[in-house]
Amino acid sequence: MIGVHKQDELVVEVVDGLVHRTASSSYNLVVPPGFGENAIAEQIAERLAALTPRPLVAVLAPDTVKGVDDYLTLLQDQWGDVVRLPPQRSDVASDARLKRFLHTLPTGRPVVQIIKRFHRFLDSLDRFVLGTLRDAENAMRLRTVTISPFGYDELKKRWERAGQILLASDYGDTHSMRQVDAPSEEELRELCRSQKRAPMHVIELASDLTGGYPEPFRAVVDRWIRMKEPELTASVRRELREEAVQRMRPLVRKLDRPKEQRYCNSVVDLYQGSEETEALQTLAHHPWKNILLKEDALRAEALGEAAVRGAIEDAVNEHRESSYPRILFERARTFYQRKKYDVASVMLEAADRSTSPGNVRLLGVHARVMAILYASNEGEPGMDTDWGKLRLAVEAASRVLEALSVRAADVDRVKARYREIEALSSRVQGSLRGGNVRIVDTLAGFRGGDPDPRTAALLLLLKLEAARAIAGDALACMSVLALPEQIFRVWALWALKLDYYRAPDGADATWQRAEAAWPHGTLTRTAPGDSFASFEAFAYFAVARRMERPDVAAPEHDFKALNKAFSVHSFRRDAAHAVTHTTAKMRAQLFALIDRWLEALLAPCDVHEGFTSAELFAQVEPLPILDDDGSFLWLG
Repeated sequence: MIGVHKQDELVVEVVDGLVHRTASSSYNLVVPPGFGENAIAEQIAERLAALTPRPLVAVLAPDTVKGVDDYLTLLQDQWGDVVRLPPQRSDVASDARLKRFLHTLPTGRPVVQIIKRFHRFLDSLDRFVLGTLRDAENAMRLRTVTISPFGYDELKKRWERAGQILLASDYGDTHSMRQVDAPSEEELRELCRSQKRAPMHVIELASDLTGGYPEPFRAVVDRWIRMKEPELTASVRRELREEAVQRMRPLVRKLDRPKEQRYCNSVVDLYQGSEETEALQTLAHHPWKNILLKEDALRAEALGEAAVRGAIEDAVNEHRESSYPRILFERARTFYQRKKYDVASVMLEAADRSTSPGNVRLLGVHARVMAILYASNEGEPGMDTDWGKLRLAVEAASRVLEALSVRAADVDRVKARYREIEALSSRVQGSLRGGNVRIVDTLAGFRGGDPDPRTAALLLLLKLEAARAIAGDALACMSVLALPEQIFRVWALWALKLDYYRAPDGADATWQRAEAAWPHGTLTRTAPGDSFASFEAFAYFAVARRMERPDVAAPEHDFKALNKAFSVHSFRRDAAHAVTHTTAKMRAQLFALIDRWLEALLAPCDVHEGFTSAELFAQVEPLPILDDDGSFLWLG
């Protein structure tokens, strides 16, 4: 079972406190949505039931309590062997009947009621109930465990804000309050390791998405298991993210007091990277600050997206007539500037395009183009981009632009960017003809024809940057397993005209140098025209060949450096065949190797004159935003 931080210790403390002979206590457990309220209540009840002498225990839920008589009936049903319910009489008021019942509770054994969702318990009960319960607790006849998303002080403020002035008494002033926390990363790893539910990279993804919140975390892992434990492809990650976001919605709805939105807005701001300092300061005052934040960021990635969806729904539901497009535009613009293109696109889809100003409509289509290009929340940009859909989105943007009254020079510049994106789409789509899935190999020139080094290098760079943004070490490393080999093979083709799939003829001297440095016994030579036996054999041959071209930039300059690099690259073999534990140090070493090899790939060679990462990223820089004054804001 995935529980809250040190859940077993918490349950032991609560049970011991409830049944202590001389200093017993009642408890208020603060359990936010998604933190396993039912599981905690059941565990407390089970531990109490195992004691000797056995306490009287009743577990109550507000869904089944419609009034004082229902409340008494539920207690009678669970305590009926020992306590008898006074008969219901028309001339006896409910408060008197409740007092008589509580007065009959035995004093020789603990009597405990566990009230789940306490914040809703009073919705159908008269206000006198709390005072009556407080008297019974002070007389040591009754112990209570209330479970609620907030402590009593915050609950009072929320009830008052909602117009429910139900807490005139001092109920709970003698209760011990305990607030649960999310399990630590080590607790999640250890629990899942002992239960063998999922490999570490799946655990890391679930932890990153949910922050370890017990119910969302368990739901994501269970969803992966129901999917028959697939590889974490883009579509699988998309489904798991959606599961996490849906599980976060109840928590998002409870963030703010009635008629307020400041905490939800702060979560959105922190998620999108806008006004982060102010957002952190605001969230630092929330009762759940320890579960919302981890250092200076959201603990759960899906929480931010769930808050965004909540903000969109609130904006749409409010139906603000005149200010509606302006509010929507400003918020969507901020998301767009923070490269949350999918969020900006979804938000602006809610606007009435027939009546929206031109800059609102243009931002909507530009957000759509960029969301498709970057495969936002759907996978990795480039590799998972729907290039056909991208061209259609650019065409739609062109039509919107044509209908606007904008300076001709500005229009020409925007149209030039449209043509660049369309050309990029055409080049990638061309590489996919014939059912080919090795896009980079085709663009690099392995399949004949003229190579397209700029596009091939861009796709490799986009994949690397997408992996760099992943928080979990294991998942980040898993996502780049193929990159080192692919980068090295493309470098050898461009810099040395050496094809991994076709060993050269007349290379005896090169083979001799490689054989002399080979660290694994005897290196078997590959017949001319055949594929090399392994990537490692190819790498040693390539370094030997490069010794004939010392002017060429290389991933590794000698065999000693290459051997050291393969000690890092061995992570690929281990991770592909077994569940491995990945440390931050291992991640840093692997990404440093990829950066070093990519630098050699981008250096001038016979195929291209060299280019920088910035020059490559210019091909996918954001489309501009049209301001109210008719000028364009370029974000590249």
